[in-house]
Formats: sequence, structure tokens, C-alpha cells
Amino acid sequence: MIPTVETLQFRLASDADIEALAALINRAYRPKQGEEGWTHEALWVSGERIQVRALASMIGNSYQHLMVLENAEHIIGSALITKQEDGSAYVGMLTIDPALQTQGL
Repeated sequence: MIPTVETLQFRLASDADIEALAALINRAYRPKQGEEGWTHEALWVSGERIQVRALASMIGNSYQHLMVLENAEHIIGSALITKQEDGSAYVGMLTIDPALQTQGL
């Protein structure tokens, strides 16, 4: 089922999200063969994309805001927004569950 705007929610990540986020981000960026979406790095880079302790440090950092996108059931996406010294922001680690890629999310 394609999520609709009414069923999606953005919020800041919490410590309770770390395990689910690590699994999602690693699955999206470095999937196992046969589980690839269209936006992965598995052909060029191996190993985990992110580790649990790195996510924990992001959540505790006042210069970084890790956002999650969730449907009624679970986290389906993420984005990391990092404040730069010049006042601008860096947006990275954009993630959508590979099973939901190409659905306009």
C-alpha cells in the first residue's frame, strides 16, 4: 500500500528509534543482493552505511537533527540536517525504505 499524506508523520528521532533507523539506512544504502532499491551504493562501497553508536551520537548532538518519516506502522524514511558554522544547513543521509522507492515519497 502506498502511504498517503494523511498516514505519514515527520518527527525528530529518539533513542528508541536507533535500531530501526540503523536497519533501514543500511538496507537502503547497502542492501543485500536481490533486495536493492534504485538508490543504493552496494556496487561501489561495502560494509554498513551507519552503525548504532553513530546514530546515537547524532541524536545527542545539538548541531544535528535526525528526522524520521513514519507511517502508521513503522519508520520508512530519514534525513539528517546538520547546522554549519556559517548558519547554513547540510542535508544528508536521505533514506526511503527500498520497498517504497519510486512511489513519490
